[in-house]
Amino acid sequence: MRQNKPYSFDAVVRGLLLIGFALMAFKLYLTGHILHFISPRMLWFTKFFIVAAFALGILSLIWRKQDSPHVCCACASSQTHSPSHPWLYSFFLIPIMTGFLFPNHVLTKEVAQNRIFSANSAKSPEEMKSDAQTQSTDEAGTAAVLPSGYEKELARELEGKNVIPISDKYYVPIVNLLLENAEAYAGKEISMKGFVYYDEQLNHYIVGRYGISCCIADAAVYGLPASFSENKEIKEGDWVQITGRLDLFHKNGEQLPIVSVTQAETIDTPKNPYVYEIIEDLTPK
Repeated sequence: MRQNKPYSFDAVVRGLLLIGFALMAFKLYLTGHILHFISPRMLWFTKFFIVAAFALGILSLIWRKQDSPHVCCACASSQTHSPSHPWLYSFFLIPIMTGFLFPNHVLTKEVAQNRIFSANSAKSPEEMKSDAQTQSTDEAGTAAVLPSGYEKELARELEGKNVIPISDKYYVPIVNLLLENAEAYAGKEISMKGFVYYDEQLNHYIVGRYGISCCIADAAVYGLPASFSENKEIKEGDWVQITGRLDLFHKNGEQLPIVSVTQAETIDTPKNPYVYEIIEDLTPK
């Protein structure tokens, strides 16, 4: 009579861990919180991981049986492979538990001081563009590369407007254009939202948001310096919606934009506080 082999401990635990990771990623995907960790253009990889991890977990539970005992020629005894130490699996269990049990956390102003602000006053616009091209080459496509004609078309659109609303979708490219060619947009009215923090290098408040290229690890602050009137009760860390005129100021020999705020109101933290680099082609077809 054929006897079913028992499941091995390692196979069961590995299968359950794979299923656990798949369910955690699926939960983040359904709630939309996955976009707090990766750019939307990376969602295809997340979908593939969910399907692959779940399938491999099920296959591990079904196919991986306990190894049959084998005879050792040297000692003429029957031996089986000893299972791994159970505590090793806790390193994989901890992230699964935290993903399900703990609330979602987003980057705050405290992290901004240690992140790169997109207006680097020590570099000219030409140097910033050169650095961006070098980064794109070094990271083999990890950084978002704007398609041909993208900046020119967006710049023409902005130059024809008296009021420039900085929407969530085009937040990163519009902010970059304003920083790189501030003089061309001086005097225009700017409307934007973001959190407030004080940049010690620029000696100004910044209204900005974290921009993600691929994942949260490469998040940088994209925003504009802002000048608030003394009667505005704005604190660091507040999320604000501001309207104001784009003026210019000089820092270390560089000309940078600054929003002279005429209207400011405190708002709730957006459901998705991050913005993302775009690789969408705006060139007219």
